[in-house]
Amino acid sequence: MQLIHLLLLTTAASATSAAEKKPKKCPRHPLRCGVTFTAYPTASASGSVVCASTVPTPSSNARLRIEGNDSEGTIFEDCVVAGPRDITTPSGGTHLCDGTNGGANASPGTVPTAQLDAAAQFAGFAYDGTYSASFEDFFITSVGASPQTDSAFWGILVNGQLTPTGGCQFEVGSGDETLFAFDAFSKGAFLAVAPEYAVAEAGSGTVTVTVTDTLTGSPQAGVSFAGQVTDAYGHATVSVPTAPGCYEWKATAPNALRSNAFYLTVVKTFACRHR
Repeated sequence: MQLIHLLLLTTAASATSAAEKKPKKCPRHPLRCGVTFTAYPTASASGSVVCASTVPTPSSNARLRIEGNDSEGTIFEDCVVAGPRDITTPSGGTHLCDGTNGGANASPGTVPTAQLDAAAQFAGFAYDGTYSASFEDFFITSVGASPQTDSAFWGILVNGQLTPTGGCQFEVGSGDETLFAFDAFSKGAFLAVAPEYAVAEAGSGTVTVTVTDTLTGSPQAGVSFAGQVTDAYGHATVSVPTAPGCYEWKATAPNALRSNAFYLTVVKTFACRHR
């Protein structure tokens, strides 16, 4: 009996040891931290946020960011599906906004003010703007809790550059990035962080980003990011947190518009097995 008991204990110990070495199953749910992962990540990764391009023209699914005043901060930052539409504002009334306004384009398309309207309906924030019959365009005067002042006005940028025409005239496509910025015309820089997302294992190594000015493309030194300050090359290096989760940071500096969000997905371990 003593021999049988010893064999049973040995077998149980071996099974326990094997179970401890066997990787646990990966979580079933797809991760969502700025970007959606269709499968559980198994290695470090980084890149840019991309919107699904499955919308038929003249509509588009493109990125939109709305940065309010210092008190309100970021009002909206996501992909948004929009297309030609009638726009209604309390101060401007109802008018068509489709890229053909003022003869700017020969055919209808997606324009920044249509994106703003779609985001407002989706996210539930309010906006206002006056309408110019001569320009056939709206001038945005307020978004969320950030109304323009006597010296601070709303501006529109597409792909990091101020648009030469209005929000119902400048057409955008699925790969473009639109930004509505409060007090746009007094900013010394419009900050951008790259990469835009990263995936890392908890407590493992560091992540480095580069901060630039979208107007000039030049690296920005002395910018605050996740408790760090960028060097002369615009680089900031952050230690990967030990706690799994979704971390979101923006770059900020005096007299500059805050950057796009940087999303860091921290997983407990990459050593898990798929079902």
